[in-house]
Amino acid sequence: MKNTNFFTPYIEMKEKAGSSIRIAILGVFLLLTIFAAFFITNFTEIQKLQAEVAEKEAILNSQEFRENKKLIEETKRKIEIMSQYQAYVQAVSLQMEQVDIVSEELLSKIAATLPADVSFQVMSVDATQLQLMATSKSRVAIAQLQHNLLELEIFGFVHVANIAGGADLLEENYTFSLTAMFVD
Repeated sequence: MKNTNFFTPYIEMKEKAGSSIRIAILGVFLLLTIFAAFFITNFTEIQKLQAEVAEKEAILNSQEFRENKKLIEETKRKIEIMSQYQAYVQAVSLQMEQVDIVSEELLSKIAATLPADVSFQVMSVDATQLQLMATSKSRVAIAQLQHNLLELEIFGFVHVANIAGGADLLEENYTFSLTAMFVD
């Protein structure tokens, strides 16, 4: 005959309850392990970042860094001053080029208008006019010079003030003065 144990349902229930408790304890232990690992990882990361911050602050507070920073700021200031100076010099240079009355170009243009029989003795140039004291072998050459200067279109008015000498005073050459006003 078979043995019957009337307490078997209670024993199986106790074993099931013990297994549930083990699972619960294991779950709690697993959660505590995950939280501990998370805490340890975060704590070491925070410590590492604090060490980096301390290192960077040490570099920023070092004397060498302050000297380099001061040198950089001074160099930036000098560059800014030089940029302003360069802009000022360029503006002045541009004004000087515009005011430059006696240029090689002007002298070349005047020389190109000069007839063969005319030679300059004195030439004066200022911001508004050109004045010449010259000699010529003929009155026609003087008139040709006057006409040629007007044709340049840089003079608005060309006037021969006086002509002296020539055949009537028994001189070979005519002496004359010429005034030419620049176009504005």
